[in-house]
Amino acid sequence: IFLLCSGIGMYYKKNTIKDGKIVNYCVNKVFNLYKSYIIILFIFLPFLYFIGYKIDIYSLLLHLLTINSDFNNSWWFLNTYLLIILTFPIFIRYDKKNNLLKISVCIMMVGYILNILNTIFKTSLFENSIFSSVYLFLINQFPFWVGFIFAKNSKILNKIEIHKLSQIIITICIITITRSILRKFNLDNVLTDTFLSFLLVYILCKKPIFSNFFVYFGKHSTGMWLSHLFFIMLLNTLNLSNISVILGLLIVIVLSLIVDYLINKKYFTE
Repeated sequence: IFLLCSGIGMYYKKNTIKDGKIVNYCVNKVFNLYKSYIIILFIFLPFLYFIGYKIDIYSLLLHLLTINSDFNNSWWFLNTYLLIILTFPIFIRYDKKNNLLKISVCIMMVGYILNILNTIFKTSLFENSIFSSVYLFLINQFPFWVGFIFAKNSKILNKIEIHKLSQIIITICIITITRSILRKFNLDNVLTDTFLSFLLVYILCKKPIFSNFFVYFGKHSTGMWLSHLFFIMLLNTLNLSNISVILGLLIVIVLSLIVDYLINKKYFTE
């Protein structure tokens, strides 16, 4: 959902950027995201040390390069997202020829083929951090561009009415079964997850209250994503993980939202 919504947001942001300024915008976006990442990393380093994480120069360097995510498992696709934004100006050139979806699908299929070959021949390629990062980019750029194309064709999609509950249930069942089959063959579920996310976002955005929800939290989603797992770890450390799931979720949302708000207010002018 994060990548799908990011693609939607990037479409509308692109329309506000002057021609020739796309590269500058993407570079600044990557720089600001990386800055937020570094700030949050150093804020929570004492906490990680306190709960027993091994922090040395080597592990810290890997995290600074976004190659490793041992400190926070939710950071596993940070470098994937950074690569998506950095390659955005290249991909967008193919949008005018309406080849963007075809190219995105082909790139994703390359990732799937690599995964299949790795499974068949039982290689250790995926143990290499750089190769693993490339693989994650190949398959995870797809939901981003689906979101972008979804936003581009929103006028056409708005004419489609999903009003029968049975249609929604059948669609979800088909996607879920497909997802189970892919998982059985040790394949990533990016394709099915993308369409599940698309269906969810599309249905919710039909209601103004949910549209406003996405707009508000969309501005803070990246920062919240960078810090939320630390607060889950904090609840576990304080033996508060057994409290109500809803209450725990609200606590994590509020705290991660506050962190993102404070960081943006102090370090960013935008």
